[in-house]
Amino acid sequence: MVLTTAIGVDSAPPNIFIRLYRHRPQRSSTPKENFVTEALAIVFSMQRRVLEAFFGLLGEVGIPEDLNIRTQVAIEGACFDIVVSNDKDFYFLVECKLDARFDDSGYESSSQLHRYAEEVRRSSAQRKGLIALTVRTAPGPVLQNVRFLTARWSDVLKLCEGAERTSERDLAGVMTKQFAELLRFLKADRTVDFHGRLVWRCEICGFERSAGLAIHSHQQKHCREYAHLIEAENRRLRETFEGSHATLIATFLRDSRNLGTIEMTKYDVTFPKVLELLTRNRVPKEYWRYALDVRGGFSHKAYARACYQAETLPGIRFLTAPQYVSCTYENVLSAIAMAQSKADSAS
Repeated sequence: MVLTTAIGVDSAPPNIFIRLYRHRPQRSSTPKENFVTEALAIVFSMQRRVLEAFFGLLGEVGIPEDLNIRTQVAIEGACFDIVVSNDKDFYFLVECKLDARFDDSGYESSSQLHRYAEEVRRSSAQRKGLIALTVRTAPGPVLQNVRFLTARWSDVLKLCEGAERTSERDLAGVMTKQFAELLRFLKADRTVDFHGRLVWRCEICGFERSAGLAIHSHQQKHCREYAHLIEAENRRLRETFEGSHATLIATFLRDSRNLGTIEMTKYDVTFPKVLELLTRNRVPKEYWRYALDVRGGFSHKAYARACYQAETLPGIRFLTAPQYVSCTYENVLSAIAMAQSKADSAS
């Protein structure tokens, strides 16, 4: 089995559930970065080809067989995300960042790397170094007598995708594939513009833009393109709410079109006709307020007066209408995911 041959994580076979449980959400911390760090350590331990390719990308070829991968290692007041080492001549610290960066203008000062470099200097291993793994490319501060290497999460994603294509359908292959999906879900593979800023990437078509109104206009394009999905969802909500009374309400809406827009100047004449149509089409009274909302065609003041008047009619009780989905970019993403899920289930 894969687990019995995996590289040890903290000197033991990797238990995914226990390791991730240690970083469950707590009041004093946000676990996203720790979750991804632990997941990366699991992939390194289960897919040696990913580990070898990662160090090969950094110029380290021929890594030892007897490696141990430790995470969240606390040494002299510092906590190192990942330590890849053996008892002889190999010692590398990997510091992982998702949202922060290693420069003085970011959330984390580059002094953090200098503190970690001290730990590397103290190691007696011949092959040793400090690796900064970030979304942006780390600036690479000068660290005296310490080999400093930088990598990006997009590089890790490419390595996982390469291993995924050549792996057998075993547990290690499945975990590598799901880790790649996690990185894409977190948008950890985003690129940077020439100012070093992260670009925005459309989750529908992959369009990228660093800033500006082009992002909003692009989102609106997809809103128009997939408006039918939102309309279909609202139709489903409406039909579920109306139930067996849908035909009666539809008939009322059709007949009331002849009344046109109801203004305050002709309210006293036209609103009684609206109530007459509701009665004639046998729309249950609990749906009257809802039918007025769906019909529309009121001026602002006329609508407010109609709602008040409907609420004071005897025998009226109101049902809470469904919360219809607005056609925003976020709702379009959800609608596309739901449609894809239904298509996958049908196939």
